[in-house]
Amino acid sequence: MKIRAHHLLCMQGFQGYGYSEDFSKNMAEVIEILQNFPEHEIEIVAETDSICTCCPYNINEKCQESQESIEHKVFGAGKNNVFAVQETKHSELRSDASKIEDLTDFRKFLSTPKSKILTANNKIIAMDLKVLKKLDISPGSIFEAGEIFKITNEKLKTYFDVKDICGDCRWSEKCLWYLKKCEVSTELISK
Repeated sequence: MKIRAHHLLCMQGFQGYGYSEDFSKNMAEVIEILQNFPEHEIEIVAETDSICTCCPYNINEKCQESQESIEHKVFGAGKNNVFAVQETKHSELRSDASKIEDLTDFRKFLSTPKSKILTANNKIIAMDLKVLKKLDISPGSIFEAGEIFKITNEKLKTYFDVKDICGDCRWSEKCLWYLKKCEVSTELISK
């Protein structure tokens, strides 16, 4: 069974929410298999996996969530004219053009081929690669489920360990695993 690296985190905090009913049902089934059979071997990947198969955004084995509903929003130029970029609804994109200091760079950004803009698929792969790096494992590594979850929880103990992975996730406010990391960090800081 293939499991993408960031799903090692998601599965531990899953509460039944998802992109669709089919997605949520599939996620619950995968979690149940891995909990009931901790010796089950899984391949850790940075690509679509057994959970992605039922995601409505999985088109041709790539996350296509941003294709129609989301564009990239430019906040403004920072040092060396580096732009901060955030995903947003297409209708909000044009209204912020007046906030851009250098419209030439803004026009260049808008004309950048989609292949060079950070797509939803690339963002998710980047998230997977961050997890792999923090766990010090390579894509394609094979582990027993129980073993990789143990490694994950030993290496990612606090909010500070996962903020760059989970901090912008749409599910972070509902994810029990992430909320537990925040709680642990709060306890450590207050000591």
